[in-house]
Amino acid sequence: MSIKYYIYILTDKTNSRLYTGMTTNLRRRITELKQKSIKDYASRYNLNKLVFYDAFDNPVSALESKWQIRHSSIKKKSALIEKMNKKWKDLSEEI
Repeated sequence: MSIKYYIYILTDKTNSRLYTGMTTNLRRRITELKQKSIKDYASRYNLNKLVFYDAFDNPVSALESKWQIRHSSIKKKSALIEKMNKKWKDLSEEI
């Protein structure tokens, strides 16, 4: 069984902040955020709405993608999100 590496973008209720992260267990990570069981940037700003994710077989590719997203403009991040999720709905129910 191969490991999947997920990059994801989170936001808050008003879509005013974005956070890009990486994990090997997306479902667990989103559950932790919704339950506020980890104290970090995402939990501090109540970023628990999953609006984008992508899966990779290779950790290097995932890290490169995460870096590119993190360092891109808000406009580019919004365009990326809207390709997958035009209405910015919470995708956590789909995973």
